[in-house]
Amino acid sequence: MRMAVNVFNLLNTQEETATNEHYEIEEGTVNQYYGAAYSWQAPRSVRLSFEARY
Repeated sequence: MRMAVNVFNLLNTQEETATNEHYEIEEGTVNQYYGAAYSWQAPRSVRLSFEARY
């Protein structure tokens, strides 16, 4: 029998992982969301797993 514990994002940091990289929406029109984050790290989570072999 085996047991495992995995902790993801141990320090619970909320760093951005993706930003809007499009400066213009169309030619001559500046994107107001340029540089804004739209994806962040998932919050802290824990996974418990058990394995039994017969």
